[in-house]
Amino acid sequence: AEEANRKGAVADLAYLKQTAAPDYYPMYLIHNYQFLASSAAMEGRSAAAIDALRTALKYMPEAMLLGTPLRGDVAMPWIVLDKRGRRFMNEYDPYVQDTGARPFARYDAQVQDYAAMPAWLLADADGVARYPFGRPTSHERGIAYAWSQDNTKELELGILRRASDLGELARAMGLAEAALATSLARWNAACAAACDYDWGRPPTSMLPIAKPPFVFAPVWPVVSNTQGGPVHDAAQRILRPDGTAITRLYAAGEMGSVFGHLYMSGGNIAECFVGGRIAGVGAAREAAH
Repeated sequence: AEEANRKGAVADLAYLKQTAAPDYYPMYLIHNYQFLASSAAMEGRSAAAIDALRTALKYMPEAMLLGTPLRGDVAMPWIVLDKRGRRFMNEYDPYVQDTGARPFARYDAQVQDYAAMPAWLLADADGVARYPFGRPTSHERGIAYAWSQDNTKELELGILRRASDLGELARAMGLAEAALATSLARWNAACAAACDYDWGRPPTSMLPIAKPPFVFAPVWPVVSNTQGGPVHDAAQRILRPDGTAITRLYAAGEMGSVFGHLYMSGGNIAECFVGGRIAGVGAAREAAH
């Protein structure tokens, strides 16, 4: 595992040197040194642990050290509407790819279809000029895509679309203009009051949507992480359907995660360390016999 992290750090450094990496990418490099430090500390190799942490600090952006957002701006210039033109979620949920994706699963029995798949992302002229609306994370050669800073490239490609007024917007989305106007009026009133009574979105993230041309796009939820696997007990032993443990078979980390119902980010790292140690001790005891 340590060797894999060392190789990962070398690969990350090479990637950072050769490309204009996204501002969040140093986090992945630092993860490698974090794992190196933790494994060394568990084995009592304090010098190696300290060296790994010092190297991590060397590459850690100042914003990350201070605990401030790397983007430097938490204002989110869009809202998301369902197929009836209504907001249906807090667009600024903690993890957009997990808790933020779950509201999309609502099924509308009246029309026998999902109520918000696809949903509609909606912003205005001021919002689209603030920062890139996308940040693709694929790093495969020939697949990676660099999103433009002002979203103009995506407007040209049709990823994002424009509408000159509310009527054109409603027709392009296939929504009733009255429903769309009501949703926008309610949202702008919430922004003026700095309080999202409907879905509890943080006030600092809220921006009005009023200046045409309006910018919109269909959006779908995506899967970014899975944490399934066999059920295990507190000793990390994998269990049969009847609840009995399978001899000499253990799970660790996100394999049958205790956080399987929720993406926990750093919580998974702790689970790897704690569950891995418990499983390792148990397996070693069995091997000794």
